[in-house]
Amino acid sequence: MVFGAHSAGFRALISCGLALLAAFVLLAGQAGADDSGEGNAGVSIINGSGTSAADWPWQVALVAGGPGSGSTSARKRYFCSGSLIARDLVLTAAHCVAELRPSQLNSLQIISGRTRLSSNSGSRSRVKSRLMPRNKSGRFKYQGGSFSPAWDIALLRLRRPLPAEPIKLAGAAEKGAVAPGSRVKTTGWGVTDPMNRLGSNRLKVAGQVVLPDAVCRRDTGRSYQTKTMLCLGGPAGNTSTCFGDSGGPLVARVSTGWRLIGVTSFGDPFCNPIAPSVDAKASGKAIRGWIRRTAIRVSGVDPVGFDGKAQP
Repeated sequence: MVFGAHSAGFRALISCGLALLAAFVLLAGQAGADDSGEGNAGVSIINGSGTSAADWPWQVALVAGGPGSGSTSARKRYFCSGSLIARDLVLTAAHCVAELRPSQLNSLQIISGRTRLSSNSGSRSRVKSRLMPRNKSGRFKYQGGSFSPAWDIALLRLRRPLPAEPIKLAGAAEKGAVAPGSRVKTTGWGVTDPMNRLGSNRLKVAGQVVLPDAVCRRDTGRSYQTKTMLCLGGPAGNTSTCFGDSGGPLVARVSTGWRLIGVTSFGDPFCNPIAPSVDAKASGKAIRGWIRRTAIRVSGVDPVGFDGKAQP
């Protein structure tokens, strides 16, 4: 199976993978569907249903900025999602932001508390800096250009805090929330048709199931890394993420609320819900440890939960 990154702007670029600069080129020319979103009820997370940002307050949209962008709807400039893990810190996919030049990164808008992208509701903040895990030689652990990239995570430090409630990552004692068979939720504004340049206006949610690693290993081979990747499928092979959902949250319910367990990374290039998809394993020991250390250092906040019990 061929996998593609699930960022908006990759419709014709699946074969070359993760060059996000192409998203900005495509986003500048996006047009078409009705901004009301009512005529596009089937668009976004495949077979998902409409939801409210109030139900998922940590959900944020990454929106391209730059000269002349103020008159263009945020819906047409949206390209990825993210999760607020501290008031001034957003977790997203590395392939969403790794290739951005400093000017593009500085003009990026993070929008919180908005259900419909075309509205003016919610709060906004600019990005102060981008942080990504590095190896001992100083190189990024994430390597673009791969069909199945490991360490597909990045943190965006914001210029000003957002008022929304952050979400905590599932801790080591809450690992039951990530066990195969666990029912989880994913949210985003992405598309279902890989040739469609415009995603959903309204935030959507869909159920997913954590699958055994062997399922994704069978499809992706040795490039599937169990320490940094999480295998997912629809409860009946009928739901999935699609382009534009990249970087968004995958959450599981525990006794104390919701926990973040994954970051939407890549999947079938045709967004076929029967095919498994892969998230960056945000709740895994390797990635969770880096996120925790970085969040404490830059925000003074421990983003990891510890006292929740997984649902049956």
